[in-house]
Amino acid sequence: MPTTPDPALTAENYSATAAAVSAEMTRTDSKATALLTLDGLLVAGIGLLGTGAPWWSVALGAIGGVALTASVVMALIVLRPRLNTPATNGSFLHFAAADPSAVAAHMTQDYRADRIAAQSRLTLAKMVHLQRSGDLALIAVVAVAAALLSR
Repeated sequence: MPTTPDPALTAENYSATAAAVSAEMTRTDSKATALLTLDGLLVAGIGLLGTGAPWWSVALGAIGGVALTASVVMALIVLRPRLNTPATNGSFLHFAAADPSAVAAHMTQDYRADRIAAQSRLTLAKMVHLQRSGDLALIAVVAVAAALLSR
């Protein structure tokens, strides 16, 4: 037998889910910042190769440099705001385009599910880019370390 949803439980679930999705997005941005820091250290590692390194060290350094560049690009994509996406009801993009009467009318509706779904899709896209950035940074670490050890 179907049960009637408890409004208090529904509100609590919406709040908890919205908070969890926001926390995941914040974690993604923090991880992207950490990856950019690692990428900066890798630039210093490539700089340690200096001149007069054997060709294989230079080749490994170049591989590391390409992977490093791609990692930085992916991390910056994670951090870059998504302003060209369609405005979801209740998002700041939605309100930025609305007049005061539309904002007031919006306050009488419940758009939490729309916001949670949109923010979840955005967080997933950021996580995919973050994963790619991390994979590329790992390749760069291995290549730069090999280049430094082989000089």
